[in-house]
Amino acid sequence: MQSLSCAVWSSRLAAAGSAGQWLTLARQSLFCRRQPRKIDPVAFLLGLCLWAGQPLPSLRRAAAFIGLYAGCTISKQNIAKRFGVPAIDFVRAALAVVLARLTQRTARVPSAALARFRRLLIQDSTTVGLPATLAAQFPGNANGRGQALAVLKIQCIYDVLAERFLQWYLSSFRVNDQQAAADILAVVEPDDLVIPRIFTIRFWHSS
Repeated sequence: MQSLSCAVWSSRLAAAGSAGQWLTLARQSLFCRRQPRKIDPVAFLLGLCLWAGQPLPSLRRAAAFIGLYAGCTISKQNIAKRFGVPAIDFVRAALAVVLARLTQRTARVPSAALARFRRLLIQDSTTVGLPATLAAQFPGNANGRGQALAVLKIQCIYDVLAERFLQWYLSSFRVNDQQAAADILAVVEPDDLVIPRIFTIRFWHSS
């Protein structure tokens, strides 16, 4: 299952951009400040895909998976140094690029139907199960035996017409849809068509 997942992500990364484009994105996020000697951006992303699927992720396993794709031995201390804000920004930006490429393959809405609107904003969220050791940071629901689960929720607002994310952040499972619904108020502008997660269409007119 892990090899299949990695193969899928590998093909999606290749389809979304070249190695040079990923390096440019890594530099923009300050993940790479110079030409990488060991950990190139693609190897880092693919290694993380395998690492995230582990029942008990550790720095040792992260180093092993990333080193597998980098074709060299990488220490867990090296990985620990790289796991900072620039790495988070790089992974977030890379995921946004891959998702944007995937949406381009879907059928487009006829432009005439949306001619009166400046933007078409969709607000939604999805959840990802995490190892139980992260329950304090990302508390979720409890299973049938009363054990606390760790669940990550990804919140986003996407402009369909421009094919770009306007907002993207992580929260715990306990931030429900009603609580996150107000996020749209920070980005909505006149003449926007908004489709929130409760699937009620709203129109902000310029008058």
